[in-house]
Amino acid sequence: MPRMRSAFRLISFFCFSILLTAALLSERAFAFDKLTEAQAWIYDRNHLANTSQGQILTYHYAGHDHNAQGIDDKAIVSITGTHDDGRRDIDITFLSDERHLALPSFSGYRGNPVIIAMLEHIAQSISSQTGGGALYFRNRIRDALASENVELEEHKIQYNDNEVDGTRITFYPFVSDEYLAANELIRQARFRIFLSDDVPGGVYSVQVKANHDTQVFERTLSLI
Repeated sequence: MPRMRSAFRLISFFCFSILLTAALLSERAFAFDKLTEAQAWIYDRNHLANTSQGQILTYHYAGHDHNAQGIDDKAIVSITGTHDDGRRDIDITFLSDERHLALPSFSGYRGNPVIIAMLEHIAQSISSQTGGGALYFRNRIRDALASENVELEEHKIQYNDNEVDGTRITFYPFVSDEYLAANELIRQARFRIFLSDDVPGGVYSVQVKANHDTQVFERTLSLI
C-alpha cells in the first residue's frame, strides 16, 4: 500500500508538471478568447525585456503557517539567450527539496515564468493544507484572474533602497468558494502580484496572505 500511494503521488505530480508546462509554453498561458486587463499584465507582456544574456535573477521565498514556520528558499531565473522582440531563453530553478518544482528550459518565451511557477506552487501548498486537489485550486486561481473582481492600481515599490513605479494586482480566488465553507482561513486568502518595468525581470513579488483567528497562511516570493 505505501508503494501504491508513493506511485500515485509521482503520477499526480507528473500530470501537474505536464499541465504547468503546457501553460508556460502557451503564448497566452490560459486559453481565453480575450484576456482581461489583469491577465494581459501577467501573461502578455515582455517582463524580461530589460534583462541581458547571462543575467541571473534571484527571488527569495518565505513560507509561514503551522506546518511551515520560518521557511527560507529561493528561485533562480537564468537568462540564457535574448531575442530582438524582447523574448528570452530561460532556465528556472524553482525552490528546493520537497518544494522543488521541476520546470523545462524555455526558448523565446514572452513573460516571466516565475509568476506561473509561484501560482502553481501555491495551488499545491493549499492542496496540502486542505486535502483538496491541486487542480481544483489551480482552476480557481485561473478563474479569479479572468473575472472582473481583480483590483489593479498603480503602486510604488521599494527595490534596492529606491522607490520605483509599479502595478499591484489584487484578487481573492476563494472568498465565495462553497467547497471551502469550513475553511475560513483559505477563503480569506489574498493574492497580490507586484510588477514593474523598473526592476530586473519585470516581476517584483508574488504574495499570498490569509489570517483567521490565530491561524495564518503566507507565501511570498520577492526579487532580491
